[in-house]
Amino acid sequence: LVGAGLGGLLIWWFGVTWALLIDAASFAVCAVLVGVLVRPPAATAAPAEPEGYLRALGGGFRYLGRDRMLLTMLLVISALNMVANASIAVYIPLWVADVLGNPAGLGLVLGAFSAGALLGNLLFTVLGPRLPRYLTFVVGAAASGAPRLLALALSEELPVVLAVTFLSGIGIAVVNPLLGVALYERVPAGLQTRVIGLAGSLAFVGLPVGALLGGWSVAAFGLVPALLAMAAACLLVTVLPLTRTSPTRTLPAPVSPDDREVRVSGSAVP
Repeated sequence: LVGAGLGGLLIWWFGVTWALLIDAASFAVCAVLVGVLVRPPAATAAPAEPEGYLRALGGGFRYLGRDRMLLTMLLVISALNMVANASIAVYIPLWVADVLGNPAGLGLVLGAFSAGALLGNLLFTVLGPRLPRYLTFVVGAAASGAPRLLALALSEELPVVLAVTFLSGIGIAVVNPLLGVALYERVPAGLQTRVIGLAGSLAFVGLPVGALLGGWSVAAFGLVPALLAMAAACLLVTVLPLTRTSPTRTLPAPVSPDDREVRVSGSAVP
């Protein structure tokens, strides 16, 4: 929450070089604190029988291939990560440079998103159990991506961009927790390590793609057309779950203990 705003202020006060050096020093301090204060717990159980990497990976892919809802959610989150990295690496810095000409504005925009995410987490903690999960996921995903891109494309007013970005941060707060709930309630216990690890990889594959696509789109079309195109693509992907099932569906249904049983050594998945 504090990092983005503080980073912008450090650049404004000391320049880019000193801001990077201070940032690097903060990581060194964190490493020292972890080394001094953190002690790993002693092993209390015998290690599991090792399994081949490709075999474990194949088991995760087979399960995701059968659970279309989880696969759709991962596609949406990967698209949101792509938009997030394109925004942080390309779109927002260029907008700040072109419109504001002040690095502090970069920290304000990024900080507004973080503040919205913090408030969204607090609200979801209180209201989440009473909300329809699937519809909440769709609304949160749709609100967190395209609107902030459209604000950058259509407005040159910092308060407008900050307000929309803040609301987008509130939306993103519900997405990851609901994916986590879906993974733990839908995936059998014997497959969770494989499927959850694979899910993380698929979700984060959008990060490097976003930076590359953001830079290419601006170089090819200019900032505003790139923002509009990315917003349209993001909106299409984030409303995709509405075409897969009813928006009022509860996500997900609890899994019975019998359904959680799985033959870890085999390829059968219930």
